[in-house]
Parts: sequence; C-alpha cells; structure tokens
Amino acid sequence: MSWTAWILASSFFLALYDLAKKASVRDNAVLPTLLCSTCCGCAAFVAGMAVSGRLGAVAAVDGTTFALAAIKSLIVSTSWIFTFCALRTLPITIATPIRASAPAL
Repeated sequence: MSWTAWILASSFFLALYDLAKKASVRDNAVLPTLLCSTCCGCAAFVAGMAVSGRLGAVAAVDGTTFALAAIKSLIVSTSWIFTFCALRTLPITIATPIRASAPAL
C-alpha cells in the first residue's frame, strides 16, 4: 500500500477522533470529561505494561525523574483543559486546526 493511502486513513481516523472529542464535551463539563478520558487512557496503558511484563519498571524511577514527569504532566494537563474548553465553545473547523498546530509552537 502506498504512503498516500496511509495518510488518508490516518486523516480519516483523526477526524473521527476529533468529532468524538467534540461530542463528548457538547453537553458535559470539561474537567469530568477530561478525567474520564485520562483514566481510560491510563487503564489501557497499565494493561499494556502488564501484558508486556514491564509494570515493575515504573517503580524503579528516582525522585528527579518523577519530579520532571510531574511538571510535564501539569503542563500537558493544562494544555488539554484549554483544548477541551476550546472544543466546547468553538466550532470544530476552528478548534481542530489550532490544536493540530500545537507541536509547531
């Protein structure tokens, strides 16, 4: 399969993902929706770590690494709160391209 087909498939599934996020915050509060989304992602991550047998590697993290991860998680959480608030109030044609440009900024 050519790379063009992979790009089209990726854009289709990203569009479905953005539409699902927009639908999830339409009639719900932002923070509980974000908490539920984060818990589902964490459960999938922990299940994957448990299946691969690497769950014990998380306990071997030192204090500095943990502090840096905590700071990064605070920054990412703030970004996601702003993203979900923007998705709730703005049309998807405006909110999605702004979020997609975030890695460049």
